[in-house]
Amino acid sequence: PGGVDTASLFLEANKPVVFVADKKGVVDAQSTLVDGIDLETPMVLLVDKNTASAAEVMTACLKENRRATVAGEQTFGKGIVQTIRQLEGGENGGIAVTLARYE
Repeated sequence: PGGVDTASLFLEANKPVVFVADKKGVVDAQSTLVDGIDLETPMVLLVDKNTASAAEVMTACLKENRRATVAGEQTFGKGIVQTIRQLEGGENGGIAVTLARYE
């Protein structure tokens, strides 16, 4: 998921970043692999109703790992993983298919 690489820049190795659960409940956990480049600078993340997708993953990760303080409004909060499948012919649009949800 987006946001994982960015969040990893500010965390120590082996910190949880995101958990993704599919419809069968199978969880894919992603953690940091190495120490990030900045582990000490105080951080405040400003969010609002337009903060979504990768930005929400990064925000939740840094907050849950006590690496950043979050200020502002509630985020968009969809919390699902989707992909776009083109309709036959490929010129008339596509359909969003939900694959999993963030936890």
